[in-house]
Amino acid sequence: MVESAVLGVFCAELMVCVFTGVPIVAALVAGLALFIGYGLWRGCRLRELACMCARGVASARGVLESFVLIGALTALWRACGTVSEVVVLAAPLVRPAVAPLAVFCMCSLMSFLIGTSFGTAATMGVSIALAALVCAAARRMSAGQIAFVCVLGFTPADPTVAELMSGGGVVSMVNVSLVVCLSSSFSGLFDGTGLLDGVRGLVEGLARRVSPYAAVLAVSVPASMVACNQTLGIMLTSQLCGHAEAGARDLAIDIEDAAVVVAPLVPWSIAGGAVVSMCGAPAACWCAAFYLWLIPIWRLTTEAAGTRFGFDGGEGARSAEAAENSSGAHA
Repeated sequence: MVESAVLGVFCAELMVCVFTGVPIVAALVAGLALFIGYGLWRGCRLRELACMCARGVASARGVLESFVLIGALTALWRACGTVSEVVVLAAPLVRPAVAPLAVFCMCSLMSFLIGTSFGTAATMGVSIALAALVCAAARRMSAGQIAFVCVLGFTPADPTVAELMSGGGVVSMVNVSLVVCLSSSFSGLFDGTGLLDGVRGLVEGLARRVSPYAAVLAVSVPASMVACNQTLGIMLTSQLCGHAEAGARDLAIDIEDAAVVVAPLVPWSIAGGAVVSMCGAPAACWCAAFYLWLIPIWRLTTEAAGTRFGFDGGEGARSAEAAENSSGAHA
């Protein structure tokens, strides 16, 4: 009963912040105080709760390090002219007949170049070093100016260009880093105090009755609607569905095919609403987000086909791979 009340208050805080325009970080800070209060009510000491938070944040260390590198890299690319060069080269390709395909390919290429996957930190480090050398050689920037750009972002001297090219820097990642830090501290508190044990039990039961992916998808929808933020929605889904799958890899794929694609479909979520507002697109554009709709539909369809007709939808290959990895570990 107390656990449900605590979670209900936290959800209410998030919704109030969304509809009043208060930064989501404020709701997370209030939620942190709320969960610490619950831990004290359960008899935990303040020092123990602090250790729980620290363990949660430590689990996201790689994510936070990548955010720092991404911020520095995007700023240096603006400063050394990489972004403007990409725009100049790509502009002739955007023609009315192939505009959707061209935009998709260019966005995919930029995502590949930036390398925001957390396993590419070393690659980004090399890219930052090369970009810094270009800034020093071609733009004749001093070491102090390069460091300034890495931390605070790049701002061109031309006001007209500044509207398009300003940005980047470590400071641009502060907000999302705070969201990750606070959300990760929640996971430590949840594990230490058992706040989500009841909800996790319901999720695990749903996973057994239907399928693990269906359970993850069912959790990701309300999580994305409450969080109004893709990062927080993913974190909440991960914390609630941590035991829905047998392996971390399978859970990561389920979250990718659920929380990651569901968040942009929520009209008031930053993941979708900010982009739609920036482009001036009509609200009906969400209906045309075929890729986001088709991934969950495909997963549910293949799993239903597997249950009815014996088609494993890739589960057999995943099980075989898990067995092979297990036997290799024992060997």
